Amino acid sequence: MDDTKKDRFRKDSNFQLFEQLLTTNNKLKEEILIRKNTEINLIHSEEKYRSIISNMEIGLVEVDNNDVIVSANNRITLMTGHSENEIIGKEYIEIFLDKGSRKVMEEENRKRRNGITGVYEVKLKKKNGDWLWILISGAPLYDEAKNIIGTVGAHLDITERKLIEQELLKAKEIAEEVADVKSHFLANMSHEVRTPMNGIIGLTKLLLNTELTTKQKEYLNAIDISSNTLLVVVNDVLDISKMEAGKMTFENKKFKLRDLISSVVDVFEGKVAEKKIELEFFIDKNIPEFLIGDSIRLNQILYNLINNAIKFTPEGNVTVRVNEIEHSKKSIYLDISIIDTGIGITGESQQKIFDVFTQAKENTTRKFGGTGLGLTIVKKLVELQGGTIEVDSVENKGSTFSVKLKFQTPNEENDVIEKHSRKLNDYSSLSGLNILLAEDNSINQLLINDLLIEKKINVKIVSDGQQAVDFWLENNYDLILMDIQMPIKDGYHAIQEIREHCDFDKRNIAILALTANATEGEREKCIDAGADNYLSKPFQSDQLLDMIERMTIKKEETTKIEVHFLENFNIKTLREFTNNKQKLIISTLHLLTETLTDDENSLFAAYKNNDEKVIRSLAHRMKPNLYLLGLSGLGQLCDEICANDKTLEEVKELSSLVIKTIPTILNDIKIELKNLEKSSH
Repeated sequence: MDDTKKDRFRKDSNFQLFEQLLTTNNKLKEEILIRKNTEINLIHSEEKYRSIISNMEIGLVEVDNNDVIVSANNRITLMTGHSENEIIGKEYIEIFLDKGSRKVMEEENRKRRNGITGVYEVKLKKKNGDWLWILISGAPLYDEAKNIIGTVGAHLDITERKLIEQELLKAKEIAEEVADVKSHFLANMSHEVRTPMNGIIGLTKLLLNTELTTKQKEYLNAIDISSNTLLVVVNDVLDISKMEAGKMTFENKKFKLRDLISSVVDVFEGKVAEKKIELEFFIDKNIPEFLIGDSIRLNQILYNLINNAIKFTPEGNVTVRVNEIEHSKKSIYLDISIIDTGIGITGESQQKIFDVFTQAKENTTRKFGGTGLGLTIVKKLVELQGGTIEVDSVENKGSTFSVKLKFQTPNEENDVIEKHSRKLNDYSSLSGLNILLAEDNSINQLLINDLLIEKKINVKIVSDGQQAVDFWLENNYDLILMDIQMPIKDGYHAIQEIREHCDFDKRNIAILALTANATEGEREKCIDAGADNYLSKPFQSDQLLDMIERMTIKKEETTKIEVHFLENFNIKTLREFTNNKQKLIISTLHLLTETLTDDENSLFAAYKNNDEKVIRSLAHRMKPNLYLLGLSGLGQLCDEICANDKTLEEVKELSSLVIKTIPTILNDIKIELKNLEKSSH
């Protein structure tokens, strides 16, 4: 290569190197510029972040692992009244917290040091001595090596919310106190009215069965109607209380619709004759003769609506009309209408007639009577059963109240049991029983004594709970009828003392609690005290005699039964069956309560009638329900009842234990339901 070429090559190489240096320099300048812009942006972002943190509505505090405050934003100083210099470097707990909140904070700090976040409430003390309620969301702080170096807490002032909560709590306590006073008043009213009513109704029934002149019978029938009317008013008030407390329950029993409506219509025969109006009823021919539902509540609905219609119909007629809406194999949907040609209701008044203690016009009570509770009760009874009620009325032309309700229709097995279980009961099996009656009301003493003596029962009467205990200790009785509200020692304490006696046979006597207190929960209180069962005054004579008969099934008939049949109720199996779905468990337990109650009544009727076929049929039906409630021993007992090798006496012997055990099971279910429904709210 000659010198010229070498020189050119050298120049080209130098030029390339220069270009590379220039390119590199430009890249460095660009990177430096980018870094400077990034640093500026970071400074701006940090300033923006600090500005946001400093001025945000949530207070932020950072503490180290020793609870010493490292930093705090402006909001904290505004909330507490302390300046930043007064709190930086100080222990958070010492400055801000009371004794109770210190324990909370110490526990939360321990969690932060273990890397656990948390949200909690504390009371925070201001500089002027006032207190704030603060909601803190705490999280651990980490260094670059991922070591926990402290805690950051976001503070939200919830003092206003806490004050509202305290006011609501106070209002709730006042409301509960008012409810307790109301409940106490209703209990007292129930007792004070029902006790004499029991005597009036009972003695009137006894007198009507004696030889009377026509005029005497007329007077007694008037007393009977008046006393039952008064009882309806008392029951209306108690029903409203139950409904408001959400404690109204419904039965599911077979009844004859035509007979029910006819019996209600018959009650008003004298009233419509007096007013010279017509009262009639019509039932769609497609509706089955028998239905399954709560006949007592349907009776109550019809009574109130018919009574209302007659009351406000000065001339013309009142008609009860029942039509079918829908009908399936298992149920039927009915439209029950009460139609009158009375004074009618204005459009404005139709909006308020279902309100408690409200009537269409202010002078209605004075002119027509009543409490203003009837329609309120009807509406609630209908709606609680999943039905509806509507009113269509024109002033001075009449009104139509239309109730739509669904009922079940009977199946073949129910028909068989119903057919075989109904026999006239003369209560001859009660002859010779020895009964101790503890009752402080002289009229009720007379009533119950005469009723029992008529059935050849031996009765000893005492007037207070202490006398009941004394006579029980000294004598042998088959049953104690224990009034609850008595002087010296009430029924609750008398029952408890009897149940705590050291002699098993002595303390195991059958006890039936009698009380004029018909408020919700009274039955449970009696059962908890140790009573075997409960009967509310006023009662019909057959109710008392049926209960006595049921409770005095001879003891020797159950002595051979092994103890393992009486294991405790539990819902473990039911939880598995329902996949532990709370709502389904609750609805199933409600259904089982209705079913077992019906089965108990039918089984007892079959037991009295020596009807082996029905006893076996019922045992077969009850068995899966008992297993579902964890009562495998009683389920096995039902298996034995169904076995073909058993005689009638053996079947009765086994079924008597089932009859005696069902009330305990029903009470256990009720307690379980109360706990489940409380926890589900």
